Amino acid sequence: MVRVALKGYRARKLRVVLSLLAVALGVALIAGTYVLTDTINHSFDKLFRTANQRVDVAVTPHETIKTDNGGTSATPTIPESVLRRIQGVPGVERAVGDAARFQRTRGATPRPRGTA
Repeated sequence: MVRVALKGYRARKLRVVLSLLAVALGVALIAGTYVLTDTINHSFDKLFRTANQRVDVAVTPHETIKTDNGGTSATPTIPESVLRRIQGVPGVERAVGDAARFQRTRGATPRPRGTA
């Protein structure tokens, strides 16, 4: 059986070489995908760790608000009175409010644009 297989390999050398090349490229592609995924995950972990480095507590709203056009807002807000109340808590060195707003532009291809 081995003799027949070796005879077939000798008769079709190009097919054997191309098959080995296909396997090597497949393995390289999968390995590259794992390396890229690991790199992206590490970058996002580092980004979020850096972004929240000096944040001890984050207060976020849990309800959505109605918009003028009848829909719901993707970014609910916290009233300014709550921010002032948080600033008055003993031990709070600094409390900052942050607002983000997205608007749609009219045109051939509407796309959201972030504004602060």
